[in-house]
Amino acid sequence: MGKSNKRRACPAAGREISSAECGESRQSGYACPPECVHNPFAAVNYTRLLEIEDVLDRKLVLRLRGETPDAGPIDRGLREAIASKSGHAQHAFFSWQFFFARDGAGLTCVERWERAGFPGLSNDERVLVRAKGRVQVRLVEIRAVLDEQRVRVADLLTPGEPAFVIVDRSLAARACRCDTLVAWCYPLPHFGRLAGTAISVPAMGKFSPEEIMGELSRHLGMPADEAGAGRWRAEQFVRIDEALTATAHERRRAMLRGIDAQWGVADYGATGPAEAGRKRLEGEAAVAPDEPNDEDRRAGFVEAWVWFDEAAAGTPGSATAGGRVVLGTVLRGDGKWRLQGMGMEKLARLRAAFEARMGARVRFTGERRDDIGEQMALKEPAGDAALVPPRLLEEPEKILLFTSRVDRPPVALSPEQMMAGARGEELRRFPDVALPALDGRTPRAAAGDPKLRPELVRLVKQRMQALDADNLRTGRMDDINGLVRELGLTELDFPPPPPRARFDARGKRDEAGDVSDDDTEWDGGTEWGDEPVAEDRTRRPAEALPDEPLGFEEAARRLDEALAGFATASERLVEMKANGANIFAAVDALAADHLDEQDFQYFTTFLLRAWFALVPRGRRGPRVREHAMGAALASELAKVKDWLKGGPEVMNAAIREGCRQPALMEILTADIFENVNEAPKEIRPSFGSLPVMLAVMKVVINEVHDGLRAGRQTDAG
Repeated sequence: MGKSNKRRACPAAGREISSAECGESRQSGYACPPECVHNPFAAVNYTRLLEIEDVLDRKLVLRLRGETPDAGPIDRGLREAIASKSGHAQHAFFSWQFFFARDGAGLTCVERWERAGFPGLSNDERVLVRAKGRVQVRLVEIRAVLDEQRVRVADLLTPGEPAFVIVDRSLAARACRCDTLVAWCYPLPHFGRLAGTAISVPAMGKFSPEEIMGELSRHLGMPADEAGAGRWRAEQFVRIDEALTATAHERRRAMLRGIDAQWGVADYGATGPAEAGRKRLEGEAAVAPDEPNDEDRRAGFVEAWVWFDEAAAGTPGSATAGGRVVLGTVLRGDGKWRLQGMGMEKLARLRAAFEARMGARVRFTGERRDDIGEQMALKEPAGDAALVPPRLLEEPEKILLFTSRVDRPPVALSPEQMMAGARGEELRRFPDVALPALDGRTPRAAAGDPKLRPELVRLVKQRMQALDADNLRTGRMDDINGLVRELGLTELDFPPPPPRARFDARGKRDEAGDVSDDDTEWDGGTEWGDEPVAEDRTRRPAEALPDEPLGFEEAARRLDEALAGFATASERLVEMKANGANIFAAVDALAADHLDEQDFQYFTTFLLRAWFALVPRGRRGPRVREHAMGAALASELAKVKDWLKGGPEVMNAAIREGCRQPALMEILTADIFENVNEAPKEIRPSFGSLPVMLAVMKVVINEVHDGLRAGRQTDAG
């Protein structure tokens, strides 16, 4: 066989170089172009970049712990982050420790590592850690989804800076134009990256995202200088999320209390024959026949009419895509009449119109009302009022509730098609409808008014974002750019997203496919196939564990290497069947009453890592004892409520207490919590299921440990 050619053409050097020279010099000694196939920092090699980043992040954790003589404060901070209800806390904690916290010499963890020459890092890892060291918390607005992994964004905190491209598959799969995120970002040579978690900035009436972030930051005490502000945003990331959430809840509570959402019922007795009353209604132009629903029929009503709100026709801003606004419903039973509808003002007008039409044929007997808006406001979660900037509570959104009816189209349409048609009609009318938000002027007029144009831009951004979200849910490709161009809003002429897989209203993907979140280890679903694989009894048993538990560094090393060499989940399954493992069947049976399918799917990756960290590839592992594990799990689950109530210290002690491999358990616990927010929504578990996962993991680690120590290998049955 001929010797393999290990030299390659280098466009940066302008000559052939060895693969070793490439590996030691790319993006450090050489300015590699984005199209180079050997450049892991090119978008075409994004998967390779994620692999490098995963290894680097673990090395960062080991470096931080290794250089800290007293790891107590770090461990305590991590435990508090894990125990908090925030999905952002753990990533924010590590980001602060790695890139922002400074020692007496003014150096961060990464800067100290760099001064030491980055021992233990490859060239690619050195390039990446320097880039990650420039991470900032930015306020990014989505401008365009370019393809399945690239998104163009702008930082609203630096309006003079041009838009830039972020490569992130999960974001590209779900992003809508004009979505705004408070996110950790760092620059790479050819694109930017999101790191960890991001906070979605909710709409708050008249306030732009920049105004929301500015007002909230001032309220929480952000320093005035930009350098101090950048550090403050990193340190206060979780608090920013809590303040945004609390403010959104308070605004929503005020909005709900301001809605005329009282469901009203007015009852009448009939003083004349039913036929006479029916004829009076049939002669009213605003009334049309309807059908009682099942509840109305059970209440004794046999006929129904809908009464339209003729006063709403032609009201500025009330375009209803050709539909007629409903004032309320009229019901008739044996000797009785009933009016019902949403809103006391509407019910009062309906009563007046009904009584005027019916005259002495009916007699009012009583009225009932149910304030749905107040009930909903009382259910709105309460946040920390001290975090809420008073100014952001000004002018809560005002919602006018109405029902309209549209004539059935000549061709049968689906509900989605009818909604799309109504939305398209609303957008068509939008330029010439006078709007209160524009001081009673039309969007067409406001587009040429420098004072009103910013508010018009905000309104159109809201419509653009909502349309993209609808398209993502329905799979349609409707666009708003015709309206944007008609109004001359060149600053909003962003290209529409490409065709993408659908996600439902809860963020769950409707179609098959693999959209894996970038900073996680998901395979797009665990592929537990049914292919027959014989147990390999010729394998040597896995080595017995040492008397002392594994140290933190050894546990981390084993976990890093646990899944190395497996291309797919199916390969892992084949390996586990070959080594005779019965762990998944046992865990599935034990956890069936506590974890649903989605939670179990999330848990499987961590369970695989625990198994292969203790039973290396190519060896035989122990048979686990389902009955013994069941008893142990019941004992652990009985403690869950107590250690949750006790806070971070109690929780950490409970997780470690009685665990044969506490370092392994601690790392896996951190990983389980860290990846919750980054997991694809189709397999993302609820926070309530996480304590159960920890209890199961502890039982599994102990059982595998005991099996290895006892020599209970697969050939023992």
